[in-house]
Amino acid sequence: MVGVGALGFYGKLPSHGDFVRRRVPHEFLTVWDAWLQRVLHASRQRLNDQWLATYLTSPIWRFAIDPPVCGRLAYTGILMPSVDAIGRYFPLSFVMPLPVGMSLPNLAVENADWFAQMERLALSVLEQDVEFRLDDFDRQVAALGREFMPRTLLQDEWQPPPGRGEPLCFDIGGMSEMPFSMLSVLHGQLSRERGGYSLWWSEGSERIGPCWFIYSGLPDGERFVAALDGAWGQHDWRRQKIRWNNLASVPEASPSLQPLSYRSSVRTHPGNVRTVNEDAFLERADYGIWAVADGVGGQAAGTQASRMVVDGLRAVEGGGELQDRVNGVRKSLLRVNERLVYLGERPVDSVQSASTVAALVTGLAGCCYVWAGDSRIYRLRGGRLLRCTRDHSLVQTLVDEGRVADDDALKHPQANVITRAIGASGDLVLEVAYADLMPGDRFLLCSDGVHSNATDSELEQLLSRGDCEGACERVMALVLSREARDNLTAVVVDVDEALHGG
Repeated sequence: MVGVGALGFYGKLPSHGDFVRRRVPHEFLTVWDAWLQRVLHASRQRLNDQWLATYLTSPIWRFAIDPPVCGRLAYTGILMPSVDAIGRYFPLSFVMPLPVGMSLPNLAVENADWFAQMERLALSVLEQDVEFRLDDFDRQVAALGREFMPRTLLQDEWQPPPGRGEPLCFDIGGMSEMPFSMLSVLHGQLSRERGGYSLWWSEGSERIGPCWFIYSGLPDGERFVAALDGAWGQHDWRRQKIRWNNLASVPEASPSLQPLSYRSSVRTHPGNVRTVNEDAFLERADYGIWAVADGVGGQAAGTQASRMVVDGLRAVEGGGELQDRVNGVRKSLLRVNERLVYLGERPVDSVQSASTVAALVTGLAGCCYVWAGDSRIYRLRGGRLLRCTRDHSLVQTLVDEGRVADDDALKHPQANVITRAIGASGDLVLEVAYADLMPGDRFLLCSDGVHSNATDSELEQLLSRGDCEGACERVMALVLSREARDNLTAVVVDVDEALHGG
């Protein structure tokens, strides 16, 4: 793999009264800072008294910039609205230099999980109830940069056709490489035609839906105002809504159009100490939804909570677009949350109970993770295990703050204290992240009874061979060979090439 630069950051932090900069190259910052000043000036002029409300609710934008827009190198990162300790507003940028020849569209598609982790880390600086330490934050940013594993497009792999209309054939290693090869060709065309371009994409905000755009160089300050307020037409943008009409009329599970198929296996066990299993699970490969729920509240109460979570998810309609089903999952979990909160607060026969949840939702364009609590989702790709979710737990907060080492988290006396769950609070916030899917991906969804008894490296080894049934059996066997004081549930999901009828 071609080496990349270090991930750094620049901008304003609520904990500091001035600009903070770590590992952001001078050649990039010279261009970037001047561009940000133009954007802020143009947006203040255009939005007037609506500027602050618009700025504070604007989305986090992911970006990738081709050379020579910001210097000799390509760069990638995120841009998030922020403020300093004395109330001066200026964005926070995460920035990483990339090798020359990097395909920006490939970068965006192949590293969705990494960008999602970067966004969560950036958002942590805004948490008012957590003591912020700049040195700890800096170490976390640097560590995240080291996890970045890009593909690169070597200079001699892309040669422009000799003329318009000339036939051109691309050699690839297999059909699974075709989408990424096409994205690389798109990058080559954009880079040559525009003389350096920038690619921007975002999950959106309350004003802006998920979208992406390409711009020659960096966007004009006036036009980038649309990326804050979503009024694209008012800022001279032409919008194009892309819908997959040729697929929408056919059920997603149709074998003739479904690009991927799934196999899964589930094992659940009360553990070596408990007699009641408060875990619950959902396995709907036909709908592309899997989930693990871990009840909290003690035996009958915890069991009821986890079953309510799973029963609610089972009622989510299958088919349709990924986002429609993600919305269905979120609505279902929020309804269950309301019901559990009511049961815990009613004056007569109140029952205090809650449940964690970790749900995987797959679709034509990728997948989505929805979770609350310390049940986890892992993804194995190319022999490397990635933790896709971040625990909502006291110990995870201590790890994020640098007060507890990651290796010591399992042994911490408060390792089982969670900070978020279905039914724990009326103002539940579900965490949601999106990622791509590739044939050969393997997912593990598990309750904390599994990951508290097995390290990530052990899970990686157990999941790296055999079919999903065997992998699930090996995980459970390892955990049950240890203390296993808690209930344990493991769901293993394999992503395969589509099965086409003859």
